[in-house]
Amino acid sequence: MTIRIVLWLVVIMFLLPKSTFSALTINDVSPTTINSADDIITISATASGLSSSTQYLQVAFSKEGLSPAQYLGITKNLSNEWYLYKSSPASADFSAYFYNFTPVSSTWSGQIQAKFDTTDNDFLGPGNYILKLFKYITSSTGTASNNTFTVVVNVASPSSQTVTPPPAPPSPNITLTIGNNFVLGVDFT
Repeated sequence: MTIRIVLWLVVIMFLLPKSTFSALTINDVSPTTINSADDIITISATASGLSSSTQYLQVAFSKEGLSPAQYLGITKNLSNEWYLYKSSPASADFSAYFYNFTPVSSTWSGQIQAKFDTTDNDFLGPGNYILKLFKYITSSTGTASNNTFTVVVNVASPSSQTVTPPPAPPSPNITLTIGNNFVLGVDFT
């Protein structure tokens, strides 16, 4: 009896459709050192095991060693518009802002661009940042890329930048003489 049950389970396993798992992989990042808040990073990535529906991507950076991770970033969409990282995006945000693609034969390969948002509260100044891709379909819960890349950031946070105040204007020396000769003098030395 036990052998029959095992045989039936084996037959059922082969008859059931195989489930597919999607994989999102970052293949290359360029440049890997950022010296200006305006530097644009190009990420080459591939995805497989995808459903045929439109997929949405955003790039996220987090300071290395930070737990829990605090993400930030700005991603460029296909309309050449830049949008800020959203931790829990609304469904309407996907088609309005996010980089999107439709898989062909359950796969995708392409490039996406991003940069740092140095005004974000989660930007903690210079150091190593971990770059990830997040993929969405119709839910605000994204699937992270299988791998990450480290990007070296050499940009100070706006709050830590030293601002030198302009020199104070010279104080005038005023001379006022009242008498035979009326003299009013102002000296700015």
